[in-house]
Amino acid sequence: LHYRDAHAPYVPPPPYHRTFPQTDPGRLLTRAEIQAQPLDIRQPRRFRDLDSYIDRYDGEIRYTDDRIAELLDVLKKEGLLDDTVLFVTADHGEAFLEHGAWTHGTDVYEELTRVPLLLVLPDEKHAGRRVDAPVQTIDLYPTVLALLGAEIPAELQGKSLVDAIEGSPDPQRPVFSEARVPRNKRFGGWGQIVAVRAGGWKL
Repeated sequence: LHYRDAHAPYVPPPPYHRTFPQTDPGRLLTRAEIQAQPLDIRQPRRFRDLDSYIDRYDGEIRYTDDRIAELLDVLKKEGLLDDTVLFVTADHGEAFLEHGAWTHGTDVYEELTRVPLLLVLPDEKHAGRRVDAPVQTIDLYPTVLALLGAEIPAELQGKSLVDAIEGSPDPQRPVFSEARVPRNKRFGGWGQIVAVRAGGWKL
């Protein structure tokens, strides 16, 4: 399922638009920051402070959380949850001027590449386990195959995460991020941006 609700233009449905009410004025945006906003977050409402955008985005996340909870309730009521492997992840993060950028698709900084990955296995196997080793979203497909007992094609770039789930992660394994950035979001036109992380370092 693709939940696209946590996405610009940051307009959560009621009552989620007031889940994170702003009590104090947030950091005011500069004129340049306002002008740098993509059109999809200028409409239907333009804020003049940064926290208003973040509060609305957080409202969208909370709305999505509640929809996922509904899905889990249905699976449980139908008796399917005990035979279901559930992944929850994202294709990208979101930038709120951390490096002078809005939304996503501009670079490979952590706010865009570090996304959640939750895995729920049948019978609550390994419930509560946290794996600190970095992984990649291309690891999900071979992981699904491994959990199903299917053969993993040798040409796949990703690696099954079953060893990490079972308690044997590889903390030194390099992981990669890529972005192909369009002309209007990068000086000098189109470009491929690549990052690699390994052993606590990122290049």
